[in-house]
Amino acid sequence: MIHNQRIDPRTKLWMVTCLSTLAVVIKDLPLLIGISIITFSVSLWLKSPLWLVMKRLKSLIFLFATMVFLQSIFSHEGNGLIRIGSLMLLTDIGLIKGIMVMLRMFMMIMCGTILMTSSVRVLIQGLIQLRIPYELAFMVMIGLKWIPLLSQEIRDVLTAIELRGIAIKQLPIRKKIKLYHYMITPVLTGTIVQAKKMAIAMTCKGLRVCENRTSYFVLRLKRLDYVIVGLSTCVFIIFLSLYDG
Repeated sequence: MIHNQRIDPRTKLWMVTCLSTLAVVIKDLPLLIGISIITFSVSLWLKSPLWLVMKRLKSLIFLFATMVFLQSIFSHEGNGLIRIGSLMLLTDIGLIKGIMVMLRMFMMIMCGTILMTSSVRVLIQGLIQLRIPYELAFMVMIGLKWIPLLSQEIRDVLTAIELRGIAIKQLPIRKKIKLYHYMITPVLTGTIVQAKKMAIAMTCKGLRVCENRTSYFVLRLKRLDYVIVGLSTCVFIIFLSLYDG
């Protein structure tokens, strides 16, 4: 899906690198919220398919929420919010850590949608012109295709469960958690099978037959690209300076 080709893919790669690095390094909630807002704004500005991706991943929202809850439960720092007898179930620090985990996951999804505004061919060319080996660049692009493949596998598994007469929406929370736990193995197995088929197809098409590959398609940076790279670098430095570690 191509929406915005005015910006060089290398510029988008630099923006994504800066934003994702900040998301991983910074552990301060207000700063992380600020980075999330910037990432969301960039994704909307590039007219990325963010809402389409979020719609496809809506079946994972419950799984994300469960991960956040578990993250908050196993952190016993801070003041207690929910307590059962002597057992501390939820603390304010644990809740903050869970929210930060959720923000990081959604930021990674938004960074992926930013790269989806360029075609795979353009992104591969951008990586090649960054002196990255063609095979490695191709592997990165396959990795970007992993999210749609994973969502398709999840939909197939959910359809198979519903065809067996199980109403997932009517199940209690405990059984839902158990059901999603059982879903992990078939989803990952199906994804691995699809990856093996893709590897066979690439081998049949002669990937890595020749050491040197040439291309008539050459990317050139424009003035707007230099401006965006400069702004991204400034944002990266400012947020790192605001974060005291």
